[in-house]
Amino acid sequence: MRPIPIKLRMQLMDNPSMNECVLRDEHCHGSIQWDHALTYAGKQVNEAWAIIPVCEAHHGAQHQRKREWLALSRAIKKELKHYPKIKYKQRMQSLEYIIDRVHE
Repeated sequence: MRPIPIKLRMQLMDNPSMNECVLRDEHCHGSIQWDHALTYAGKQVNEAWAIIPVCEAHHGAQHQRKREWLALSRAIKKELKHYPKIKYKQRMQSLEYIIDRVHE
């Protein structure tokens, strides 16, 4: 697990939406955890858009694709330019397809 830098941690703490699970449903339980939803070059991405709040129930591997999709959907083009190997549109379509197939 990669530590979140102090400056970024303070920014996230000031954001009220970081206190609620983004995958909120009837299965939510436990404390809110900040998840590095995206990795790049083998490292967790330490960007505000790539860190999402989830409860303990949604922090499992079965929800990883949803968390990654949410993180990518929060990024703007300018931010993604720092990660040139991410084929943003293709990755989003692939994740949407997988998520839809799992929930049929």
